[in-house]
Amino acid sequence: MSARIYSSKQLRTLPLDLSQHKLPLTLSWTTIILANGILPIVLYFALRHGTSLDLSVVLTVPTVLMSVPALWQLFQRTYYLLTNRKGCRPLGMTSSSTKWYKSWSNFDYFQWNYIFGLVALTIFISVGTSIPSLPATAVSLSVLMLYVCLELILVEIGILLNLSAPFRFSSVPKGAPLRPGVFIVAEDVVAVDGKQGGAWRQGWNDRYEADAELQRLCRTLDWVWGVSGLCVVAVIWGLAFAMDSVDEEVSYAIGWGLPWAWAGIMAVLTIWMAKRMLRRQRMRLGSIDSGA
Repeated sequence: MSARIYSSKQLRTLPLDLSQHKLPLTLSWTTIILANGILPIVLYFALRHGTSLDLSVVLTVPTVLMSVPALWQLFQRTYYLLTNRKGCRPLGMTSSSTKWYKSWSNFDYFQWNYIFGLVALTIFISVGTSIPSLPATAVSLSVLMLYVCLELILVEIGILLNLSAPFRFSSVPKGAPLRPGVFIVAEDVVAVDGKQGGAWRQGWNDRYEADAELQRLCRTLDWVWGVSGLCVVAVIWGLAFAMDSVDEEVSYAIGWGLPWAWAGIMAVLTIWMAKRMLRRQRMRLGSIDSGA
């Protein structure tokens, strides 16, 4: 089968220049990694071996501190979506009410996942700190990983089976063909957290519909993120529960550190794969997405 040929007119340029957002992105992700990956490990060892505090208190202190940026991010996303800042709501989603506080139905898919994930993570950490148990606390973050990675794999299985969306996935309405989870995440995060609004959502959807190479990339990334993430979860759970020879403090450090190391490696791989695709397209089509 011959490869489909595109012209520069067919492929819409994405309304995003990453070169203009490098510093904000770096600061944002540095804060997230420090608060949710490094801080729990450093504070645990400092408080456990440097003070006489009870284990439950030692485990609770990092949890309280790392919840601050997570709750702030949730507040920001909620405010942006309720007020429709820069038209950031998913395409086709408009509230029938003119009151912003009655616009909860206009949350995007990432927002609902964020809320569910935060609640689930809070429950698991609360259980681990109340027992108190290092293994239970160590696997808390990997439970969230399990949920996200299973979503990516399940949506790909749905695509293979030609299933329609059982409910709205952000700009993908109920009954429409399913799209990769990576596509949904990229749409929601850039539109709301990246403050690119509705222009990004429209441009991203238009580009996806016209670009078979982008479709393949998103589907490949679903499998790469999903399968590799499940492997990391298996390692963390094995160290925490199945291997008596591993020190609990070591498994705790791995449980909080390994997910972020994995995410960093996967982010670099994703960027490399995306840039390689864009370079191929620029060679064929000329100037397109030059800022990516």
